[in-house]
Amino acid sequence: MPVDLAIDGVAEFLDTCNSTPAAWAHEAATIHYHATEGRSWLLTLDGTGAWPAPLPHDAPPPSAAATGTAEQLLLFVWGCRTLRDLKIEGDQQLFERLIAWEPEE
Repeated sequence: MPVDLAIDGVAEFLDTCNSTPAAWAHEAATIHYHATEGRSWLLTLDGTGAWPAPLPHDAPPPSAAATGTAEQLLLFVWGCRTLRDLKIEGDQQLFERLIAWEPEE
């Protein structure tokens, strides 16, 4: 898969499928997604919802992070790859809660 297409796909998935004003029912957390090709994203989860954004250079350490190629990340967010296919740091259960989450709004 072309890198540019995979990077765009990850960004689009986060913006459309992981963006909601529905309250995150767990402790507030942040997730970093890192593509080895150089792009990274931040997903903030809290009582106001889930909010993706490009990862700022001065972002504090995340609750959890996933690193892989852009293609691996794209396949992961679509459920075609598992956590074992990525390098995971921090709270792995956070990813499991996010995958299982079905916001009401």
